Amino acid sequence: MATDWYHDPRWLRAPKQLVSAAAVVADDDGRVLLVRSQWRGWELPGGQVERGESAAQTAERETREESGVECRITRFCGIFQSAKRSMCDLLFLARPAGGVPRPMPPETTAACFFTPSGALELLTYGSFRLRLEMCLDRSTQPFFVAVDHTTGRVSG
Repeated sequence: MATDWYHDPRWLRAPKQLVSAAAVVADDDGRVLLVRSQWRGWELPGGQVERGESAAQTAERETREESGVECRITRFCGIFQSAKRSMCDLLFLARPAGGVPRPMPPETTAACFFTPSGALELLTYGSFRLRLEMCLDRSTQPFFVAVDHTTGRVSG
């Protein structure tokens, strides 16, 4: 009996990329939702895409799990990829649809809306800042950014 190709042992052993999704949740005042984790500091809500889940569903689920805020995806913005770390992050713009930002232990220690400039100052890593900047600037979309974690350079 034939099996689906993705159940083939050769496929299951093949190298893979970790796929994650994140949301830039902007409210009616233009403020952006950030969450703070104990590992990475301030960042956009997001996480790993799970089997049977779309990237957009992941961004909505992770936002809820990390901040208590329900959101609805409004637009795909682009992709950041780190080949060295085998990671691919899909980024979306979203609108809040309910809930109040709050810490969601053990996922996060804080969640809050900030002005874009305030959010950019708080984001821990330069690649996190670039993600937010590019998601808020429609002229850059859709984008593909390759991140070289050895040199810190980005290309796209």
